[in-house]
Amino acid sequence: MTREKIIENLRKYGLATFPCEGKKPIKSGWQQRDEYVPEGTPFGVRVGGESKIIVLDPDDKALRSAFQPIIEKTYSVGTGDGFHIYILTNELPSTTRLDNKEGQHIDIQSTGSYVIGESSDHYDKEKDENGKDVYFKSGKKYTLLSKDRKINYIDFETEIKPILKKLGFDLTKKPIKERESNAILNGVTKGNRNN
Repeated sequence: MTREKIIENLRKYGLATFPCEGKKPIKSGWQQRDEYVPEGTPFGVRVGGESKIIVLDPDDKALRSAFQPIIEKTYSVGTGDGFHIYILTNELPSTTRLDNKEGQHIDIQSTGSYVIGESSDHYDKEKDENGKDVYFKSGKKYTLLSKDRKINYIDFETEIKPILKKLGFDLTKKPIKERESNAILNGVTKGNRNN
């Protein structure tokens, strides 16, 4: 499928797209508008809001087998080191970062957040000598994992939460002070654009 058709399909579900440089939006205001994406440019997909679509964003391919039954039910995309699972929901959870004791991470991307779209080149990030983020192509692409591009309803409580619990992800909300003290005791996790 062409990039144009992929973007057209995402827009059919009420998801806005916009051009990115590496993994960052090229222009501010990506939260308010849908933009033309030039061929060959990575693009972001705004999630949450009126679309009622969230994206599960595991950072570790080793988690894929646990989520395979969900990947088979709804649109899913392979990323550089993990995957994105697009889920239609009744109630939007907050954008959340989940960690387990194995050092694995899953972001729940919701309102106010975005993911990079299928067919985009994957970029990694490092700091330059001034501490500024510099993006470079990893040689990987965002690729289709699911059998088609249909975004389906998945019940978060009965289908997603049991998988997360089985993998050791703590779903209880903790006060910021408690999270910070746990980070100090257990080590601070590697940062990314979401934390």
